[in-house]
Amino acid sequence: MSADNSRSDVLLPLRNLCNSVRCSRDRVRDGESNECSGTFSLSNFWEILSEAVKATSQEATKLSLIFSKPPPPSEEDCAKIAESVQKSVLTLSTVYFWLPKSQGITLRKVVRDATAEVLDGLHQLLDVILSSPVQSLSQEQLMSTGGVWAACDQFNQLPKDNRSAVSGVLTSYVGLVKDALEEMEQALAETQDPFGDVVVDDDDDEGIGGRGNQDTY
Repeated sequence: MSADNSRSDVLLPLRNLCNSVRCSRDRVRDGESNECSGTFSLSNFWEILSEAVKATSQEATKLSLIFSKPPPPSEEDCAKIAESVQKSVLTLSTVYFWLPKSQGITLRKVVRDATAEVLDGLHQLLDVILSSPVQSLSQEQLMSTGGVWAACDQFNQLPKDNRSAVSGVLTSYVGLVKDALEEMEQALAETQDPFGDVVVDDDDDEGIGGRGNQDTY
């Protein structure tokens, strides 16, 4: 068996994981929330979601480290890390779907976008690892790992209820309108009279260089 075929067999669990993460990301982007049949606790949701995000970040770190230096991981080790990452991905996406629409469409959109960003970052990391030599830690892999961390860290700044989410959206709109008005005012201030550089002598409108009421040809 050639070295390329051997490496392909080792990375097969990672290829399957990459496809699974992509499917989970797309499902989060396009899927509908589960109907809440009982009492929903928003505080409990955030607590569990926070743990799921933290676990996903940790798994991304482990994944990047195991493929950062020689020797390359064995087929068994590759299968184990793929299974561990897959578990964290399924947990994260499942917890997201717990958030019902009754808690607010705006809040759900904010959480959806943040969750999809984590999964997208993880998918990019897997894609980089699969396309790079096992024995090296490329700059692209470092950046992809950092991208997952950043996507996970942003959950700490997310609004925790729909009122805060709506307020954040309105604030961003106000900022955009304010910037647009400032740009318009600046443009108007910079607009000059096309004859502004012509000096008019009030004492002699008909003099040379004057701009009187007489047509000139």
